[in-house]
Amino acid sequence: MKKLSLLLLISLIGIFTSCKKDDDKEYEISFHIDVTNLREETVYVFFEDGSSKSVQSGKEFTWDRSITSSNKYTIVGVKLANGQIIDQQNISDGGVYKIVVNKEYSDENVSDEIDKWTLTIELSNASSNSVYLFVNGKQSSVVTSSNKLSTMVEITNQSTVLVEVKNAKGDILESKKIAKNGSYITEIKDPVFVITKIVLTKWAANNLIDTPDPWIRISSSNKVVGRTDYFPDKRDGSTCTWSDLNIEIKDVYARIDFDLYDYNFGYSTSGSSFISGVYTTSFNQHWKENSFDMTTSSLQFTLYGVWK
Repeated sequence: MKKLSLLLLISLIGIFTSCKKDDDKEYEISFHIDVTNLREETVYVFFEDGSSKSVQSGKEFTWDRSITSSNKYTIVGVKLANGQIIDQQNISDGGVYKIVVNKEYSDENVSDEIDKWTLTIELSNASSNSVYLFVNGKQSSVVTSSNKLSTMVEITNQSTVLVEVKNAKGDILESKKIAKNGSYITEIKDPVFVITKIVLTKWAANNLIDTPDPWIRISSSNKVVGRTDYFPDKRDGSTCTWSDLNIEIKDVYARIDFDLYDYNFGYSTSGSSFISGVYTTSFNQHWKENSFDMTTSSLQFTLYGVWK
């Protein structure tokens, strides 16, 4: 019986020893690497053993390498400088790790192939200032006033492209996504503000002997572009609201005058008493605002409208 127990113990030790050897077995993994970096920054190919290789923007990295692994595969991947892993794969012996690292605005971080197409751009600048063309967030060209840009941009591994036109302050004048094999053709003009309502909140017509009948004349570079109706017999300082207006301010970079007058037949200024006025040479600074105040020490009103 003792002899049988001893044989059983020896057998179990043998099995345990055999399993332990299998767990400790190592594999030699040989593989090929082919990484193309289209991203506008350096990326890093990393390996299971903790080593890595840098691949600069626009470069291709190839290498035949062997790694000893406890598995029948080895881990290979690509990461950014901040440590973000954008791809990772298990590569078996004799395998190939081949990827294309795409630009930030591409559909995927990595792809198998390089697919190129040409984006046609025609940008006419009919505005008063230079405009700036951006393709996928990167400035491409500057187009000065009264000039036109015609260019073609090569796009790689993207089904859509973001095209933006900005002013010198960085405000987006136009933004559009262009599908693959499409084109971007546009004309940039100065913004136009359409006045739809004016609310007069502060004024005084102390120079009039009768109850004032206020109305507003609006001029651009001394040229009248619109006027309101008059309100008969208003008390000084009372709120006056002109609605349903359609007065266009086309030259937002010019001097814009708002003059408050007392009523007279024909709406001319001759024979009509001037009450107060305000002007601005910075009307364009209100771009995208749907309402804003115009004010002096003796006059205040709020403009309402839309930009187009």
